[in-house]
Amino acid sequence: MLIKKWIVNRDGFTLIEIIASIALLSMVIAIFLPIFPQIINWTNQSEGQLKSGNLMDQVIFDLENHSNIHTNFNTSCPAMSDPFDVRNISNEFIYLEGYYPVIRGCKEEELDLYRTQIQIHQTDDPGRIFSDTYIYLEGELDE
Repeated sequence: MLIKKWIVNRDGFTLIEIIASIALLSMVIAIFLPIFPQIINWTNQSEGQLKSGNLMDQVIFDLENHSNIHTNFNTSCPAMSDPFDVRNISNEFIYLEGYYPVIRGCKEEELDLYRTQIQIHQTDDPGRIFSDTYIYLEGELDE
């Protein structure tokens, strides 16, 4: 009679069911655990790329609106000028903290344009380039 009552009355979980569910849950966690650091890394990279893209737009705007920057370029291509930091030219240029632009350029004589390379670097890691682009600028050299 006691055995019959025990089989019919199953209100809780057995120890084996609890251990099996914990084992399955731990396997699922073990599978997804390595993904979280990678997601954080992707987020940081995306943030850096977004900041460098915004800074790139700002640098291009400043280059197009300040003709005195061209004085640092070589007079003719194919040799590009030595890289220079725009912040050293004028105090007008205020950029995002932690990032800085490095610019090189030369004048394309046939086109009457300035070929300009812009690289965005991180202050903490100057060797790392977040963004790199080439643009052509119109304008006359201030002499």
